[in-house]
Amino acid sequence: AYECLHPVKPQHPAEGGICLSTMEDLEELTDFKEAFHNEVAIDIQDREQYRKNAVKDIESGKMYFWADPKGNHVACCKYTQTGDIASVSFVYTPPAYRRKHYAQNLVYQVTVIAKEAGLIPMIYTDANYPASNACYQKVGYELRGRLCMIGE
Repeated sequence: AYECLHPVKPQHPAEGGICLSTMEDLEELTDFKEAFHNEVAIDIQDREQYRKNAVKDIESGKMYFWADPKGNHVACCKYTQTGDIASVSFVYTPPAYRRKHYAQNLVYQVTVIAKEAGLIPMIYTDANYPASNACYQKVGYELRGRLCMIGE
């Protein structure tokens, strides 16, 4: 679990900028959800369920894309609010767009939005995925605790 009380602007700006996801993005967001879940192999569902979840995310007004200068959506991120906590999640960049700092810049922007709303941004991440954890740390997230899962 990582907390970000003081967001740090990324050292490497990414081309393009943040944009709020709209219903026009429904199929693309569904594609992102399906690719994300297939890649991490957690909570695999059918496409219709991904679409239903995408509708909910869009309707929340807290689902974002990073668009490159050509308008292509190259990363996504959202946050959900519980009390005064903003849980930043669903950080995903398709493989073709990785290593260009899109996710890092998007997470930073979403974190700032959550902070400006008076919330405490938190990310719960896989401790075994150092690349994503380094991304979060570079924009000001600090480790606050570790969770473990006990399997059968």
